[in-house]
Order: sequence, then structure tokens, then C-alpha cells
Amino acid sequence: QSRLSEKYRVKPFAISYYPLNRLSYFVSILFNVFSICTATVLLFTVLQPITGFYGAILIGSLIPFVLELVKRQMLPRLIRVYFQFKKVSLVLLGVSAILVGLSIALSYEGGKTLPSITNTPPVLVDIDSIHSRHNNFVSKMQGRQDDLKKITYRGKTTRTAQRSINGIQSQINSQTAIHTDALKDARTTNIKRESKHIRSNNNFAFYFSVIALLSVYLFVLHSWNTMIIGRLLNCQVQRQTKNRQTMYRQS
Repeated sequence: QSRLSEKYRVKPFAISYYPLNRLSYFVSILFNVFSICTATVLLFTVLQPITGFYGAILIGSLIPFVLELVKRQMLPRLIRVYFQFKKVSLVLLGVSAILVGLSIALSYEGGKTLPSITNTPPVLVDIDSIHSRHNNFVSKMQGRQDDLKKITYRGKTTRTAQRSINGIQSQINSQTAIHTDALKDARTTNIKRESKHIRSNNNFAFYFSVIALLSVYLFVLHSWNTMIIGRLLNCQVQRQTKNRQTMYRQS
């Protein structure tokens, strides 16, 4: 009977589901490292003009490290108080909420900042060059018109010269229309490329903010006294154990 009881003895979640417990723990640490890295990038870009390169690295990495460390200390205490005393510590809850929110915000902004450092900006159409080519063309054509206007007869421009001037003006008008369409297409292309670049940065930031949130979730998941799933599974094991013990006694 003692061996049977030992066989069906309910073990703590950390022992019964050791692989899942360890996996959630180490993955939460990995996600914490990601959060620290992205937050460090953000703080480095903010602090470098003030503290210099090395000061920005030191302070920018120390603040997120301490933040994540304190967060990992506060969350288990908050949940332990709830499960042991069936009450919520408002102080622990408020501090934990601030720490989690700050961690996610730093990861989001750091994730948005990181692509601007590692990635090249979008290649935009050079609008100034389009203006320059058009202005050079118009200036050249107007110079030819000025030369033709000098061809006169009795104080008036000759008909042949005037026809040439009108033809040049038609070329200028046609080129101006082409120039306007080219500018419109260039601006549209630049807007699309910049929007795509911004969306890419925002997506990158969103992924890292999710990672920061998952690091909190997985760390909570790791703690045995916060494992709701583990409690449910243990309750199921307890029911099965009682049923088997009852069957054993009856037999």
C-alpha cells in the first residue's frame, strides 16, 4: 500500500512537469535578454549626446538590466501573496504594472529605433534632379527663343523666326507637362517607400514589445505557485489517485 501511495503521490508542478518548467524559465530569460538589448539601443541613442559613447553604453545597459531583474523579483511576490493569503497587494500590483509597462514601452521604442541603425534608409527618387533637368531644358529653349527674337525686319520679328519661337514654346509646354507628371510620380513613389519603411520599423517594434510581454508571461508560467494549468492537472491527478485508492480498498 505504501508503494502504491508513493506511486500515485501528487508531486509539485516543478517536479511533475520539469521539462516544461525549465523550458518556460530559460525562454523567459532569452526574451528578457531581447528586451534588454532593444531598451539599451533606445537609451544609447538618447544618452549618447549627453554622456558620450561609453557612458551611454554603461547607463543604457544597466537601467534595462536592473528593470528586468526587479520585475522578475516583484512578480512572484505579487502572485505568492495572492495564492497564500487570497488577497492582492495593491503596492506590489502597482509597482509590477509600472515595471511591465515600462519594459514593454522600452522594448517597443527600442525595436523601432534598431532598424534605423542597422538598416539603410529607403532609396528615394531625387526630386531636385528632376527640377534641375527641367530648368536646364527650359533655360536652353528660352535662350534659343531670345536668339530668334533678334531676327527682325523693320523692327518686327520675322514670320519664320516667330514660327520657330512658337514651335520651341510648344516643346517647352510639352516638357513642362511631362515634368509635372514626373514630379507627381516621384512624390507618390517616395511616399510609398517611406510608408513601407515606417511600417517595417513599427512591425519590428511590435515584435519586440510582444517579446517583452511574453517574457513576463513565461516567467509567471515558470513559477509553480502561479501555474494555473499545473494546478488543474494536479487536481485531475488527485481525483485519479483517489479513485484508484478507492478501487484498491474495495478490492
